[in-house]
Amino acid sequence: MLVGDTPGYVRVQTDASSATEPSAGKAILRAIGLFIGAAGAGLLAHWIWLISRVDGQFVLAQGEWIVGHLPTAWVGAALAMVVVGGLSAATSLWRDPRLRSAIGWCVAWMGAHRGLTVVLGIVVAAGSIDIYELVYDPFEMKRGVRPWMVRQDLHGWLLLAASLMAGLGISALWPDAGRTGAALRALRRRLTAAPRRWLAFAIVVPVVLAAVMCRFALEGIAHFSDALTYLIQGRMLMAGDMVMPTPDHEDLFRHSMFFVAVDGRFFGKYPLGWPLIVGIFDHLRVGYLANATLVGFGAFLTHRLARQLTSRRAALIAALLVGLSPWLWFTGANFSSHAASMCALTGFIWLFLDALRTERYRSALGAGLFLGAGVLIRPADAAMYAFVPILVVLAQLVRRPKSWIALGPLIAAAALIGVTVYFWQNATTTGSALTSPYTLESRWDRDWDRSPLETAGRALFQWVEMNRHFPGWGIGGLTVALVGALAAARWRHPGLRLLVACNVVFMLGNSLFGFTTVWWGPRWLAPLMPLCAILGAELVDRMWGGAVAPATTSAKDGAAARGSFGAAATGQLGMAVLFGGLLVGLLVVFTGQFQRHLSMPPHLVSGDAHRTAQQMGLADAVVAMPTIGARPPLDARAGMVFMDAPFESNPIIYVRAIPNWAQHARSTWPDRKLYLLIHPPDDPGNYRITAWEAGPGAEAP
Repeated sequence: MLVGDTPGYVRVQTDASSATEPSAGKAILRAIGLFIGAAGAGLLAHWIWLISRVDGQFVLAQGEWIVGHLPTAWVGAALAMVVVGGLSAATSLWRDPRLRSAIGWCVAWMGAHRGLTVVLGIVVAAGSIDIYELVYDPFEMKRGVRPWMVRQDLHGWLLLAASLMAGLGISALWPDAGRTGAALRALRRRLTAAPRRWLAFAIVVPVVLAAVMCRFALEGIAHFSDALTYLIQGRMLMAGDMVMPTPDHEDLFRHSMFFVAVDGRFFGKYPLGWPLIVGIFDHLRVGYLANATLVGFGAFLTHRLARQLTSRRAALIAALLVGLSPWLWFTGANFSSHAASMCALTGFIWLFLDALRTERYRSALGAGLFLGAGVLIRPADAAMYAFVPILVVLAQLVRRPKSWIALGPLIAAAALIGVTVYFWQNATTTGSALTSPYTLESRWDRDWDRSPLETAGRALFQWVEMNRHFPGWGIGGLTVALVGALAAARWRHPGLRLLVACNVVFMLGNSLFGFTTVWWGPRWLAPLMPLCAILGAELVDRMWGGAVAPATTSAKDGAAARGSFGAAATGQLGMAVLFGGLLVGLLVVFTGQFQRHLSMPPHLVSGDAHRTAQQMGLADAVVAMPTIGARPPLDARAGMVFMDAPFESNPIIYVRAIPNWAQHARSTWPDRKLYLLIHPPDDPGNYRITAWEAGPGAEAP
């Protein structure tokens, strides 16, 4: 039955069983058009990073390096596919009663909650476009529109368009609201009937996909200076040392690696927690599994944390949102420390909340051990995250002194293990327990900017980055989490308030640091992922619950029928878009990033040069590689990633081709033969490793 037009509503149906389209064939055609549009938007999202016009042709290029050519017909076809999808989406407004009902319900809800709607509108707008870094480069300290950031924003919006069109396509394939509700109800039962199976799925998926990405697309090697430093530090630890003798000319290595020289000692700037973990995996020849394993552990810890705050079903949904996030897959595919930090902090807050609830000593002990591990991995992260819990412990000592006079010191004593090791490492490396190697590295003073304007700009930048990268299907991740927080029946849960406070302090603290966006996303914000997933899970759970119960209200109560069916229609469309986002995440984001890494390794680091040197049979050699190049493997890190510690133990020592490199290398390793990786100016795509011969201009490749 149809209800007549009423102000604030779109013409809707109240009987779920009759909420079908007149023609199933037309619905299928529209679904095909929507999937075509999603594919076109996905292709454009993949190309948008590198697409340019050179000599009247479309190419994929980074700087002067042309990665590949795009036939104009392909670009035109992708645009045409998006147009087809857009027309199909517009047709849905006319043909799909469920979509019209959902829009009407949302309009009515916004009319009834105008203040909240304004707040959400501001939040959504603030998280949609990176205004700060769009016009300002915090590293170069230059102002002006940055094309790279324009591409980033377009990428996010194209992924969102692909997810929406895929969701509408799924909805068109299931036009009967009653049958859709029954199918979602059955899936909901399966989720609660086999929780261990679904949790295992949430754990295994990121482990497998991250390992595949790292091993096959990224060659299982570190690609940026931070990661290379972690790896070399790990190899030093596996050799039984935290320091090595300072090379006579440490500039041959520094900047490609973040190492510090103090009183004849040469060492990396990072705490030993993550280098020890990655060193163990690397020693076992499975370095690509280090972070991959941790992201799976992160999905498990997210579930355990969520169980402290929400229902079993919502906790499983939170674990699935983390495990099925492309951003988590990419975090697990590199050699940075942020997945380890996420695990340590999530484990800490999970067991801390359990200690607050149960006052069990084992939970307090575990919370302290996790916090100590966090100090050894990323001490600043741990300090920011622990700030609010420390205040809570002090309050508990006043409120419940009998229990917390033992629990509080137990947490502190367990955490002190990691803190003690951290200060011992400082004393061993820098000579002072209170001096961190991190503060001695050349970028320390440049990276911090505490001015209010810059801090506010970076806070906005981080909000946009989280919206763009979590879960990874387009713009909207943090906004979804915020809506989930507003919708959550358990918003007044003290544990949830504590978790939110920890993450707010963490995000604001990171706003003081000069992070910028790069190919792996805002990796430093990985510890925020569990909170976003938990709040997002609250929204998904409510949406799912509404979707499985379409209205059967009598037509005599038209207003109630409109509201009931509108809520159900909104829930069903929301679930369809969620499933569409999952498809986009796997088929567009993951496969696109995989192909991109194969064709254009991050930071131009690949294993080609080392393989060439091995094929040449080089031994007792020093190979100088450019500090920057036009295409891989023309970067010194591409050689250093294959070196063990100490450097003299390697048959091939890779160095940076800085001015006077040959003279420095000759004086440092007089018995080794020198080689230089060069590429002809007229053919930057080619390179060769050649024996170095002294002569005018021979120093400069």
